[in-house]
Amino acid sequence: MTLREDLVAAGSMAAQDPPFDLLRARLLGNLLVACGRQDESAPLKTVVPGNGPGAIAFRLAADMHARTQDDFYPPGRSHVGAVVIPAVLAVTEGDPLRPLAAGYEVLALVSASYAPIAQQRGLRPTGVFGAIGAAVGAGVALGLTDGQLHDAVSIASAAAAGTNQSWLDGSDEWLIEVAGAARAGVEAALMARAGVRGASGALGGAAGWARAYFDDPEGSRLSTTIAAAEPARIADVAAKPFPVSGIAQTPTWLAAEIGAKLDHRPPRRVEVRMSPAELGYPGSRNRGPFRSRSDSLMSVARCVSLGYLHGRVPYDHLVTAPEGDEVDILERIELVEDAALDELQCIMVVDTTDGTVERRADGRELLYPSWTEVTDSIDVLSARAECDADRGHRLLELVASDAGGAALLDGTEPS
Repeated sequence: MTLREDLVAAGSMAAQDPPFDLLRARLLGNLLVACGRQDESAPLKTVVPGNGPGAIAFRLAADMHARTQDDFYPPGRSHVGAVVIPAVLAVTEGDPLRPLAAGYEVLALVSASYAPIAQQRGLRPTGVFGAIGAAVGAGVALGLTDGQLHDAVSIASAAAAGTNQSWLDGSDEWLIEVAGAARAGVEAALMARAGVRGASGALGGAAGWARAYFDDPEGSRLSTTIAAAEPARIADVAAKPFPVSGIAQTPTWLAAEIGAKLDHRPPRRVEVRMSPAELGYPGSRNRGPFRSRSDSLMSVARCVSLGYLHGRVPYDHLVTAPEGDEVDILERIELVEDAALDELQCIMVVDTTDGTVERRADGRELLYPSWTEVTDSIDVLSARAECDADRGHRLLELVASDAGGAALLDGTEPS
């Protein structure tokens, strides 16, 4: 079998008996943030009008990712839901859960195999991997044959694109990369259905995707990941409580907790200990000047300062430059690489005039809510997403009733 055939087989298997409640939880979380407070997606959507599936996927993905509060897959440094969900909803009026399971699985497999190399080379993982997962999700939703799905994967691999420079420059490519991946995946599936052929060696061939991007001539890294036959990787896709990078979630959580305990009094020093891989990701060490929300939301120090002061990270604060108490706290934050910590783990030490507070947290215990936890906390989740509470309850009703793709798309439209 070729590498694209192995990948499609893995996606198809994931769709056969998926963890439905977990998919519902991630689907609802992503729909909430798509309806939340943000401005970045507006200019992008004006240049991609129309009712074609690709345009619909592009616009919804832009809305879903604009707060950067959509779900993410830590092993693959990738935003999964904001690429796969729009692609699936754009092409089906029926039940989206099985196609979502296929798309999530494929995007997770590909990104887990190559994310460390992508990071080293400055490539944006979601941009480089996203279209492949979106193509499989959309293809399953469209009822493509296995052969057509193989071609869709090949066509999608030709759309791989994106770098991490926008996190350093405070520019807007980060949003275009995700929206573009969703659109490219949809259009790859539609092209395959129309008879467009893709290279059988598109992924693992002598001049294919894996060699061109990652110096992996036969795609052996991806083959190994697929062969590992681990449980459905949707279980490892994390939900975000804050509209900041996935890397900053655990330290922001700790900062909010400690800030509340200390009544948000100005600290003398804040030490943030994290894994070297996370602090080495482009943008994590940003200290200003902050030119936009993109370089702010990647800055661990800035996210920690806002979490400490407010117990959350208000969208409007990330849009503007830091001022007042936040500037003082930023200057007192020290980021420390700790090789003993795994990714998503963090230790925070806060010195005050009254003593020292030290806390440790593991994102694996904080960022993976079950369907029951999501439904029980819909008002809290809506508030975190800065989404209208009534809209949040309406989206919950739709997802809980297993509404089809068309109804879910309507649910994200303004009232």
